[in-house]
Amino acid sequence: MPKAPSKHKRVEFYADRFVQHTAITRAIDDMNFVYELSGHNQRPVNLAITGEGGIGKTSLINYFLSTALEVEPQHSHFGFGKNISTFDLPTGVTQTKLLNAILDSKNPNPQKMSLGSFALKAQEMGLKLIIIDEFHELAEVPKNYRNQCLHAIKWIGNNLKIPFIIAGTSNVETVFKSKNELGRRFKVLKMKTWESGREFEYFIYSYLKSLPGFEGLETLSKELFDVLLHRQSRTTFDIKTTLGEAAYQAYCHQDIDNIHVYARKIAMTTGYYVNG
Repeated sequence: MPKAPSKHKRVEFYADRFVQHTAITRAIDDMNFVYELSGHNQRPVNLAITGEGGIGKTSLINYFLSTALEVEPQHSHFGFGKNISTFDLPTGVTQTKLLNAILDSKNPNPQKMSLGSFALKAQEMGLKLIIIDEFHELAEVPKNYRNQCLHAIKWIGNNLKIPFIIAGTSNVETVFKSKNELGRRFKVLKMKTWESGREFEYFIYSYLKSLPGFEGLETLSKELFDVLLHRQSRTTFDIKTTLGEAAYQAYCHQDIDNIHVYARKIAMTTGYYVNG
């Protein structure tokens, strides 16, 4: 029987673990396609990833960066590596903030620059791909700022042949509607909430198998799947958070076969998840 987990062990249950499934595999293929075509003498292929908060957009980006940069997966990747610039879109974004964030997302003092100056610096860096999370923030700024940012994105694609991968809520599509020509340059990938089926069962099973004490898990009660789907918001974040807490409690009680019991108690107590 396993001993009660230490404080360090508890962290293992809340690690930002990534479990691949069919939809994610397709998304990674699309992201690799965008990256590999970068720099060709043609208008770049761009990708927009949309979905409600907690659906897994940022985790998807992090996983792609981990594989593209060939480093161990971490909670988040921001900055510049292997010719990829990645950052959260700044609130109150302007063209100046956008161009500076692409070149150095941690720069506290963005300097005004022309697109020509930006092009020289981007070429010096060997910039090959730009990834922007929280892109829906662009919908909240004044129209003139939004149009300037969209013009810059279009210019970078036309003149530098550098593609964009952007992620955000459904407001991303609202942004595109204001510039239909730019919107048509993006393939939109909508990430959906989980539904009942073998894909969902595989996701839960694979996630649990990655947790301490669950490596030898062979079967799961169907009640666990019902609890996670019908007492949740059905986003990846909420499901993983409830599952991590239930796994921790089941492990502490040396009762991993009845993890569904702990998941049900958590769901009934909190409404849907426990934020650990």
